[in-house]
Amino acid sequence: MNRRSIKKRAFKDLKRQYFKAVLVCFLFTIVFGNGYTFVTKIFPNETPREVVATVEENKDTLKNKSKEEIKLDIKSNIEEREKAKKEKYTRGVLAVFANQVSSSGSLMIGILKAFNQLLFKGNVSLFFILLLGFNLNVLALIFVKNIIAVGRCRFFLESTKYRKVRLDKVLFIYRVKKTLTTAKSMLLTSIYQFLWNLTVIGGIIKHYSYLLVPYIIAENPTISGKEAIDLSRKMMNGRKLEALKLELSLLPWYLLGVATFQFSDLLFLNPYHQAILAEFYMNVRNECLEEDSSLAIYLNDRYLDGNIKNSYYPMDKFTIPEKEHRTWLNFDYKKNYSVVNLVLFFFTFAMIGWLWEVALHLFETGNFVNRGTLIGPWLPIYGYGVILILVLLKPFRDKPYILFILTCLLCGIVEYGTSWYLEIKYHLRWWDYTGYFLNLNGRVCLEGLFVFGLGGCGFTYLVAPFLDNLYNKIKPSIKYLIAIVLLSLFVIDNIYCHNTPNIGEGITTYKSDCNLEAKIL
Repeated sequence: MNRRSIKKRAFKDLKRQYFKAVLVCFLFTIVFGNGYTFVTKIFPNETPREVVATVEENKDTLKNKSKEEIKLDIKSNIEEREKAKKEKYTRGVLAVFANQVSSSGSLMIGILKAFNQLLFKGNVSLFFILLLGFNLNVLALIFVKNIIAVGRCRFFLESTKYRKVRLDKVLFIYRVKKTLTTAKSMLLTSIYQFLWNLTVIGGIIKHYSYLLVPYIIAENPTISGKEAIDLSRKMMNGRKLEALKLELSLLPWYLLGVATFQFSDLLFLNPYHQAILAEFYMNVRNECLEEDSSLAIYLNDRYLDGNIKNSYYPMDKFTIPEKEHRTWLNFDYKKNYSVVNLVLFFFTFAMIGWLWEVALHLFETGNFVNRGTLIGPWLPIYGYGVILILVLLKPFRDKPYILFILTCLLCGIVEYGTSWYLEIKYHLRWWDYTGYFLNLNGRVCLEGLFVFGLGGCGFTYLVAPFLDNLYNKIKPSIKYLIAIVLLSLFVIDNIYCHNTPNIGEGITTYKSDCNLEAKIL
């Protein structure tokens, strides 16, 4: 076995699929890399400097308090300061999740704490949250992380043979409906590895004995856990030292990762390491098949053999069961819409948008507020958005993922442009996303764009075809009359509010709210 040739082939494989390979490893690292670190420090330490500062700031009020009350005040003050340091964002649902995840150091625990804060306002016991987090982590490990890890192996195995590999190969096990079998096999491997880790030296040896288990499963998802473990041990017999040397040869890259704060790991080392392991497996696999032909009953994926000329792996061996399709309603999302129906779409969603924002404000404050610059019950920005989605993004209706991304971008441009225009014209902001997670000058934010993207896709594929069928049932003369009346009222409203816009309550005053909160606190 030639280490140099394995690394050379791995580099060549990675070069063909570089961006996809980086994305696969990056997502796996981000989602699962630190998902099992629990919160070890519930309360921040009291440093002398912070204590002195707290005492100095409150020296006038401390005179009439007992020592215990003073200690509680100091502790509370320090906790609030630490919380403020950790929480960069102060508005929006995504801000809660971003703050909790970043402060906890654990993806799963952070999400649970965020749900606790949103739903229960911190009244749920921390013990319950940690216990629930532990259980969810275990389930995520068994049914998500291990399954995706095998799928990642499948992606890199195919990268050794095919010019193009689809990203959804990481979901290979789910697609071939072998989730439970794979979960049992990987769990059994993890248990064996854990027990051997207690002996330290035995753990290192068994790590390389079980090294090929996920690759064996990736090739043959029907294999049992015991069979996969026994096969991996047999295949790695006499090859464990070679695998160790192969990984030690990457030491300079690990040192570079330390020097670059793991930046080079994300861009190169992680996908390169996976590509090397895939090439190592294919090399060992072929050698073992030549030595013992009986192994062919387990290692029998013919699409991983020989020289492959096809671009993509054919799914002949593990065909995906066809789902039964039911036609409940006829949603022809590819249809063309008449001009009069587009006008009705505009007013329908301008009114729905107005009702939505009025309802939100009524729910939050208990007060009815006429949102927007106009007097009528409509917010034109929603109407313009749906029309632009239908007209400009029509070529992408067959590609939902692309449509979602473009819808987010389009709505972001419309929202940002509208906010900028209103501020230039009236020197006021009708909305302000300052303090929201990933906002741009307070005019747009990720949370809003995500909602608009989902709403735009729902409108394109479901709502628009349904409403179009409904509008087509109206007599043309009545439909045209409704459109003309609505357009006339809309024009009159715009003319009247051009110089006298609606600037009453309901305009977002984030900075004022912050100042008020600061005074109260």
